[in-house]
Amino acid sequence: MTLSSCKNLAILPSSIYKLQNLERLILDGCSKLINFPKKDESSDPHMKIGFPRLYQLNLRKCSLLEVDFLEKHSCFSNLTDLNLSGNNFTNLSLSEQLHNLDYLDVSYCQQLEEVLEIPGHVDRLRAVSCKSLRKISTDKCPARSTDLSSCYELARHALHV
Repeated sequence: MTLSSCKNLAILPSSIYKLQNLERLILDGCSKLINFPKKDESSDPHMKIGFPRLYQLNLRKCSLLEVDFLEKHSCFSNLTDLNLSGNNFTNLSLSEQLHNLDYLDVSYCQQLEEVLEIPGHVDRLRAVSCKSLRKISTDKCPARSTDLSSCYELARHALHV
């Protein structure tokens, strides 16, 4: 499903998790979207499954203030491609339950200060021009390709890589 550049899209209902056959969700450029819904603890069996087929989630250039919807549950178990670039969150911690994640892009997240956890199987990591980034924990992340260009604060803070 592609909803790119929907400038007035501010809220996604938590019922979006009922779209079990969704493989790609592209919300690129939905600049009023500040939160992605968390999966509710619901008695509805569809809500417990989440997105079993979703492999690509693109939230580039939204205005996300947090990404805690990714932290503690497995509704993104087949996600391979995650683009969070150009958002407003300050820290990122991804669950090991994202065991298929291959590509992570957090470039141009100007407020991003810390990347605390990255699943150990991420192969490509981009964090270009994250001007506030001071710490990135890659001890469990043997990414073959990592681009940290123009992350000057990271270099100043002794590169906690």
